[in-house]
This record gives sequence, structure tokens and C-alpha cells, in this order.
Amino acid sequence: MKKIKKYPATCIVHWPSGPVNACNDHARALIALSAILGSHIITTKLENPAECNNCKNDASKIKLD
Repeated sequence: MKKIKKYPATCIVHWPSGPVNACNDHARALIALSAILGSHIITTKLENPAECNNCKNDASKIKLD
């Protein structure tokens, strides 16, 4: 049985520190950040199902409000 991903990634952002699985929104944000930092990164289509690393991190933040 195929497990459904809670935070589906659509691409791999090739960040200088290593590849990052990302959804479209987070991929655009990482590309914009790299441009601000004076770097150039690329994205490639995700071959295998994976979860967006940034969506998972956002969901795991403890809300202190």
C-alpha cells in the first residue's frame, strides 16, 4: 500500500549545502533567497515521492502564543 505524503514535494532545490526536497512555494522562496545572497541555484523535477522539508519544519514548530 502506497503511503500518502502529508507535505508533498514537487522538486529538488540544489542548495549549496545539499539537495532539499521542496513544494513549489518553498522552492520559489529558496530561489529568491539565493538570489538575494548572490548565488544561483537550480531545481529539478522530483523522481520519487517525498515530503517538503520546509513544510515539515514549519509544522513541527512549537506555537508559544
